[in-house]
Amino acid sequence: MTEMKNKNINTIIRDFFINEGSVPSPTIKSRLMALEELISKISGKSLTEHRRLEIVKEQLKEVKRDIRKLEEKNFLLEEENKDLKNKITLLEENKEE
Repeated sequence: MTEMKNKNINTIIRDFFINEGSVPSPTIKSRLMALEELISKISGKSLTEHRRLEIVKEQLKEVKRDIRKLEEKNFLLEEENKDLKNKITLLEENKEE
């Protein structure tokens, strides 16, 4: 019994050290949020800098909108792909019969 507990503990410890420091790569949304936060903390000291910051903020909004459209299109394409795979499977099954 003790040996089994030690194996479980050893497995848990090994998994912890193997996965330690591995951080999932940030998503594009999280990167955009970080950029948005950084931009909001910058204050344009001159009128020109202020205008440039406004342009950057507007461009960031456009990028976010484009990403949302791409995600929607990707979702639709994935659904279509699943449907096509199911149709292929059905055709292959019917062919075998």
